[in-house]
Amino acid sequence: MSSERRAAPRKRKNISTVLANVDKTNNKVAPFLSKLSTLVTSMPTEVGGWTDDGLSFLVNDELASRTVLPQYFSHTNFRSFCRQLSCYGFRKTRRRKLSQANGQSGWSEFQHALFQRDRPELLCQIRRMEHLSPSDGSRAARSGR
Repeated sequence: MSSERRAAPRKRKNISTVLANVDKTNNKVAPFLSKLSTLVTSMPTEVGGWTDDGLSFLVNDELASRTVLPQYFSHTNFRSFCRQLSCYGFRKTRRRKLSQANGQSGWSEFQHALFQRDRPELLCQIRRMEHLSPSDGSRAARSGR
């Protein structure tokens, strides 16, 4: 019988804590983040854009897939776009469903503590998350780590 450890729940980071730990030596911004910043700032309002507070952005799932995603990325798959956002630590804050009677489809809102309107200097601090592949985890379990 093997005993399995469960990871402790992740704590949400306070923005002031994140900003206090900012590494000022590495100024490289991932290409995905540069494109995302440009996309959010320049997309038409019917497709999406920044929220009023500038701490998150909205995207119309269907319209973005057909119009703006192909301009910035090599695909039109909204789920791939969401997965990429997730790899960089973005979280979907709420699902906005507008009335189908108006002919409007679903909206998604995404947020990251370091992705803010008019704060491009924070982009270099966003890192792609590293995940263990299932094969790495099973090898570690067999070796008793």
